[in-house]
Amino acid sequence: MNALLSPRLLIALPMLYLSSAPWAQSESTSRGPVIEEVFVTAQRKAEQIQDVPISMSALDGEFLRDQGISDLQDVALYVPNVRVDFAGNYIQPRVRGIATNTVVNRGLALPVGIVIDEVPYSRADYFAAGLFDLQRVEVLRGPQGQLFGANTTVGLMNITTRDPSEETMLDLSAEGGEYERRRYEAALGGPLIADRMNARIAWLKEEYGNYMKNTTALTNPEADEGFGERSRESWRLKLAFPDVWGGDIMLSYQHDDSHFGGSPREIVFGHERWEEQLRAADPNVDVTPDNLIGSVDSPNYRDAETDTLALKGSFYLGEWTINLIAGYSELESITFADSDNSPLPANTVEIDEASKQDTAEIRLGSPNLDGFLGLDSLFGLPLGNSDFTAGVFYQRRDQKPTNAITRLNAPLTVTLTGLSSLPGFFPIPGVLPPDKWESFTANFEQEAREQAVFGQFNWYFLDRWTLFAGLRVSEIRKDAVWVQTIESEDGACCIIENLVSSFNGAESNTEQYRAPKVGLKFDWTDDVNFYATWAEGFQPGGFNNFSNSDSVEARTVEPAYVDAWEAGSKMRLLDGAAELNIGVFLMNMKDFQLFTTANEDGGFIPIAQVTNVGELEVKGLELDFTWLPNHWLSLRGSLGYNDSEYIDFPIATCFTDNANSDGDDEARCDLTGQQLTQAPEWEASFTPSIHLPMARLTNVALFRNLDLRAGLGVQFTDERFLHESNDPRHIQPAYTLVSASLGIHHATANWSIGVRVENATDERYANTGIEAIPAAGLGVRAPNPPRTVIGSFRWSF
Repeated sequence: MNALLSPRLLIALPMLYLSSAPWAQSESTSRGPVIEEVFVTAQRKAEQIQDVPISMSALDGEFLRDQGISDLQDVALYVPNVRVDFAGNYIQPRVRGIATNTVVNRGLALPVGIVIDEVPYSRADYFAAGLFDLQRVEVLRGPQGQLFGANTTVGLMNITTRDPSEETMLDLSAEGGEYERRRYEAALGGPLIADRMNARIAWLKEEYGNYMKNTTALTNPEADEGFGERSRESWRLKLAFPDVWGGDIMLSYQHDDSHFGGSPREIVFGHERWEEQLRAADPNVDVTPDNLIGSVDSPNYRDAETDTLALKGSFYLGEWTINLIAGYSELESITFADSDNSPLPANTVEIDEASKQDTAEIRLGSPNLDGFLGLDSLFGLPLGNSDFTAGVFYQRRDQKPTNAITRLNAPLTVTLTGLSSLPGFFPIPGVLPPDKWESFTANFEQEAREQAVFGQFNWYFLDRWTLFAGLRVSEIRKDAVWVQTIESEDGACCIIENLVSSFNGAESNTEQYRAPKVGLKFDWTDDVNFYATWAEGFQPGGFNNFSNSDSVEARTVEPAYVDAWEAGSKMRLLDGAAELNIGVFLMNMKDFQLFTTANEDGGFIPIAQVTNVGELEVKGLELDFTWLPNHWLSLRGSLGYNDSEYIDFPIATCFTDNANSDGDDEARCDLTGQQLTQAPEWEASFTPSIHLPMARLTNVALFRNLDLRAGLGVQFTDERFLHESNDPRHIQPAYTLVSASLGIHHATANWSIGVRVENATDERYANTGIEAIPAAGLGVRAPNPPRTVIGSFRWSF
């Protein structure tokens, strides 16, 4: 384990950990610093975060800017037991180690939800959008289906953007740095019609250049020049109409364009056997790990474009509140991947998707009612007081179409597959057969309709005691159509015809779910509470859009279910100068959804399929804290412990050269008893920040209005498996990331300038592992960026 920042060392730090609330502080001559209260909407109403009985973290917009956080992958660094991994066309959010592979399975539901300004979205592409002009990001761990719906089986990202205000404002920022790093933001807002309409428009443009070289580009003009480049451009318009029909209305539109190109790929093991073949394809092939040089012959990229329109209304009938939510979104994306992840011209995959989503919700919020929902007493006993939230929800999700085109260089694929079956000592010749490209195209269309009723009530039955319960009842109908065709570039009858099938298919299913939750909260004092909850979550069943088999079983998957128990405490300490939140959890998931491959009917090309299998369990601890030792120093931190295990998992995907390692009749690997893939046991972060008026350091008039701003970010991640096979060759060792920033801020002119260093120790680490199929045993990883120095400027009016 990395000695620089082990969890045990962090536990020894004063006050234990920091995260969750922002460190904004109130100056006072009579008392010390006080953490500003943070209001969140984790229970679909505005509440102080310390009053919410959920294991959650909240990062405010100022903290996001100070730390240079540009997307949800960055957010996850500061949040315990949460990961959001990007690697070109790879997008994988997970909470407490649990995720579903939707990279190619666009018909499946995510177990981690994303909500933006109260509208839930169902596609992984929304996790990859850039973050800009935000009020806060809330990260909720554990099932949240009672109030947020189907795609929140194990957790939720709840994003709130900045609203228009009655004051005119302008905010400009620019960043530039190594590897052609550029980021520009602008926001302008204020009244358009006094007391009638306020507006806010925000814009983002960012570009990141390649941080890896590609040797294959020296001899193959179609290959990417390098790996790691990406760009995003977004803009958002929000119009607020106050005091309309006794309420407030908000209308917003957002457009996002994103490009992730040159997916990072680096050969790290298994090349000894295949080196002659690799050099026949690329004489400059690089097989040295951790040097940020890769070798891939076909382009890799993901382009996505979204347009989103949302309407939100809040109306007041006395002390009652009615909230109306409506949203419409269109997504178009294209993904192209070199699926053999090597310089070998073996196979590629292209996925084109067009999807639309309509959302509508009506929610009723009660005032504080006497007794139990209006019943004052029972048998003469007072029933305290209560409140509730209830609503109805509808969403339509259409994917029309999703086209997945798999291209195989048939002679090379068959040759490599045959060579892979030879004993390991057998030499592999450096000769490539003539090319003959063949393909199969899976055209997939799906319509999904979800309708639900939901609610949660809080019963304050005794002084300081609250019993709360929630329930969501949902019905989801899905209709899917597949059309799979086979083609050959020369029109001649093809090898692929013997491996996969042409077929037409249609399937429908209707599922009903109940997602209950009950809990108890005890307010020991006004500043310290304890809570315990039980909740059940569900992950809807669905269809696999990417199957090379006409088998119905390979194309359908049943729902998965989660039981979650949680207990914790939220504390406001040291007269409001510190906050400590701690929670323990136990989650059990049955019939989890798996994307796997297996050979069928004696064939030697693996068949892609989705299935339900087995059981998994995760248990652990999540802790975060904030402490203001004085008016100019802030300390934040987080700690996550996750003891994960596959209770029953007999059919995991194997590395091809390590198939059937358990020796039973099933060719796939048995991971029963092993740790979940991509689930580190320990994670921790520590983030001290300084905002120090320079007048305290010097009497020089030039520095009178200047503040010194400095920060340090340290994140520790324990070792973890990078590949779904849990192959020991694909273990990412524990590592520590360090970032640092230094700058000055002019208090009256409201400008700031600074410099930031990301990955200051130039740590080499990867976020996913891959096998270069059909070259059995050839391991490839997706490394993250090296040390990067960035300068920044910001001005606000």
